[in-house]
Amino acid sequence: MSELEKLPISIVSGFLGAGKTTLIKRLLGEPDMAGTAVIINEFGEISLDHLLVKEVAPDVLEMPNGCLCCALRGDIIQTLAGLLELRAQGKACFDHVLIETSGLADPAPIVATVSSHHYLEAAFRIHSVLVVIDGGFGPGRYEQHPEALGQLLTADAVVISKTDLGTPNDDLLPHIENTNPSAQRLLALDVAKIIAFLREPTVESTRRFPPAMAVAEHGLGISSVSLALTRPVSRLAFAQALGMLTTERGDDILRIKGIVRFSDSERPGAAIHAVQHTLYAPEWLASWPDDDPRGRLVLIGRNIDPADMVRRFAAAGAALWTPAALKAA
Repeated sequence: MSELEKLPISIVSGFLGAGKTTLIKRLLGEPDMAGTAVIINEFGEISLDHLLVKEVAPDVLEMPNGCLCCALRGDIIQTLAGLLELRAQGKACFDHVLIETSGLADPAPIVATVSSHHYLEAAFRIHSVLVVIDGGFGPGRYEQHPEALGQLLTADAVVISKTDLGTPNDDLLPHIENTNPSAQRLLALDVAKIIAFLREPTVESTRRFPPAMAVAEHGLGISSVSLALTRPVSRLAFAQALGMLTTERGDDILRIKGIVRFSDSERPGAAIHAVQHTLYAPEWLASWPDDDPRGRLVLIGRNIDPADMVRRFAAAGAALWTPAALKAA
């Protein structure tokens, strides 16, 4: 099999809150992305992104718990091998694979795993590494978070997000150019150009990493707290809790995401997003995404006290969501 006959894999990476899932939802909503298999990985006990993507891609696959590039290396091999088996049996029809990494993942170990595994390498090729970067952040983010710098260095294409919310940081584009001058630069709003890049058959990632890169560790001391919200809450009470948290702990709380049911709204619920001090407007859901009526909230950051998080969201009946609780639910 020639390289161009192999199934292309595109890896979508980017730091916490950059907008990876939003980008994938936009892409999958386009007819030209039909035939795309999607694998999503998240950091934390609760998986949420796959529920939101399922609105436009019902068959999305999820790799729960941990980081795709390290703790679950065996799972990426198993998942891709499983996709090949389903395709051979006629149970899945796809011609491209998108892998969304967690916000703390380095794409290099994924590239190394696929490229060095004899079975996967015979069927797949790494088409590209797309790294999504929040247009509002400047170079200081890379000094604070080496994972973000590592992601940028691996990019074949950099996708600048959230330009609809304002012009990119003045220092961001020069920083990208100086750090990774060979990477293409695209805007997340320009979906047609991104799809054209992903669908270009002759594109092949120039990134090559030795097999030793197939294992990685994170050194940021970042952890997550996952909460089950057992009852609907008023929008005011939730906004007050969230606002106080980001005001008091915004530098430490790197990412907040969740799905929440509100007692003072007839709509089924909303997706909630926040990045450090920035709160985004709720995204109202057309329907509740699964059979579990509980809301869910994931908080990622440094020195997070789980008991403090439960207390702050007590109005929503907050309780810690642990793997044991998941099984008992």
